[in-house]
Amino acid sequence: MSNNLSATEPRALRVYQQRIVEAVGSSNAIVKMPTGSGKTIVAAELLRRRHENAKSPGPPNQKTLFLVPTCELVEQQARVVESWTAHTIAVARFTGGMSDPVLAAFEVLVATPQAFLGLKQRCHWSWDLFHMVIYDEVHHVLKDHPYRKIALDLLVLRNEHSTEEAPQMLGLSASLTYGVIEEEIRKTLLKLCRELGIVKMMTPNEQELIEGGYIPQKRDDNIEVEISSEVPEGVPSAIER
Repeated sequence: MSNNLSATEPRALRVYQQRIVEAVGSSNAIVKMPTGSGKTIVAAELLRRRHENAKSPGPPNQKTLFLVPTCELVEQQARVVESWTAHTIAVARFTGGMSDPVLAAFEVLVATPQAFLGLKQRCHWSWDLFHMVIYDEVHHVLKDHPYRKIALDLLVLRNEHSTEEAPQMLGLSASLTYGVIEEEIRKTLLKLCRELGIVKMMTPNEQELIEGGYIPQKRDDNIEVEISSEVPEGVPSAIER
């Protein structure tokens, strides 16, 4: 499924996308899917359901923050969300140098992390405005990156309050770590899961991708399915949290 959806195109999830959406639900999760397999569609469907459920009944003014690592991706991902939700959800874009968005004018804010940090500080926004935070290319949390500052800020929130008061965390990536040694990868994933409060890691298997019509975008694209649906050993379960 292409990310370039028209306003009239049928919005049908692929079988593996449907399975992952149902499995994630309202849990803190990481979705690892290869490039071109529809990670953003999974995120758009999850946020659509979250917003739909929040309207009747539910707390007011609950918004989604969709973080992307580059300015170029802001418009691209905003259009996917708008198309997938048939423009029923108000989507705002924000990068450095743009005018601050009006809080009441959007339900989803697609922004670069550095721009959002400045916006949040200027406008004195609290995290209780958001019921969901999506990290596109979530592996950036592991680096000295604005993603990490946001992740650690939310970690403090989860540690100081009940998990029900913190936004749902959703990470998207085609590749989760920079490590090549098995133990290094395990430690990296453990750190990522702990800092984001992840309780599920989801990925389609090779058969699901092929049967779902996934075609690698480039000749050297491969179908990577190294992670299971369980978080690494050592991460507290949802009940333990």
